[in-house]
Amino acid sequence: MADNFPPELREIAQDLAWVEMTAAAIRATAPGRVETTDRSGTVRLVLGPDGLPESIDVGQDWQRTLGSESIGAAVTEAGRAAVEKRAEHWSEALDERTKSETGESTGTPDELEPYADALRQSVNSMMESAARITPRPLDAVLREFNDVLSEPFDPADMEPPQGTGVTGFGKLTLTLRSDGTLSCAVDPHWAAELSAEELTEELNRALASARAELPDGIAAPTAATVRLQALTAELLAMIRPT
Repeated sequence: MADNFPPELREIAQDLAWVEMTAAAIRATAPGRVETTDRSGTVRLVLGPDGLPESIDVGQDWQRTLGSESIGAAVTEAGRAAVEKRAEHWSEALDERTKSETGESTGTPDELEPYADALRQSVNSMMESAARITPRPLDAVLREFNDVLSEPFDPADMEPPQGTGVTGFGKLTLTLRSDGTLSCAVDPHWAAELSAEELTEELNRALASARAELPDGIAAPTAATVRLQALTAELLAMIRPT
């Protein structure tokens, strides 16, 4: 039974779950949408609650303020500004959370209260998983730990998934990453023939295609991460009461 685990082990599990719960609370305090523009104010981009661009709008006077040579860079700039603005909101939410915990901010309900049940479930799940495991000898587990940690690090494992949208028979390419950042390349000669409405439509078609290529939810963990999680569960199982 998970209830038979020593208090020290349950405290470790509770600390891990508390970190996860606090992160969830911070995500909940992030703004539903973020709207930004490029420096000229011509390209407007809206970042949705999921942290991904929802829409792109090009101003009527884009030919004068930007020109066809700069429209792709302006879209990229507006996207970068939106991601940075969202990050600022997250930072502010974290500061408020810290102030609340240190007593510097009062008068508001604890935003973590709705996550109390999730915290208890997370702790119990962690304990119950370890209780079901029959661990191998300690030296075998430690040897595999060392093997995993000694494997060469592949930077590609840390690259966020991305999707690409192409319109105008290859004249416009928009690449969107799961962290919300994007890049846009536009053929200037092709773009010069488009109205603001037509260019906006092409950009949003490419955006929709790029979003559709992104995986749903959180990217699957790497093989090394899965192995480390399994090894950690074995170590927890070793120190459970018999």
